Amino acid sequence: MKRSLRLVPLFFKKELLENLKELLENFEVQRDIDYLGQIRVESHIIPFGISPNGYVTCWIGDINDLPNEIIDEFKRYLIFPDRLGKHFFKSQIQGEFVDEGDPN
Repeated sequence: MKRSLRLVPLFFKKELLENLKELLENFEVQRDIDYLGQIRVESHIIPFGISPNGYVTCWIGDINDLPNEIIDEFKRYLIFPDRLGKHFFKSQIQGEFVDEGDPN
């Protein structure tokens, strides 16, 4: 994959997180605050955010590193692009710490 495409955001229905928990033994969701967290699957750590409309947001480069059968599960929940949540943008692009009191 071209390096410039790694930071293209993808958006997923929020059911993705619950359904992956049921399908995969080695899957964990860690919430840092309500709007940010990490998906841990196998040896991969994928930062995610929750968009203002409630969708899960991840970078294509992080998803692309997963095994194909897990990528296929992500694809089932893929939706048309939404906008990035403020928390995800600040932590992932600007490298700033955010707290729960900061509205999305």
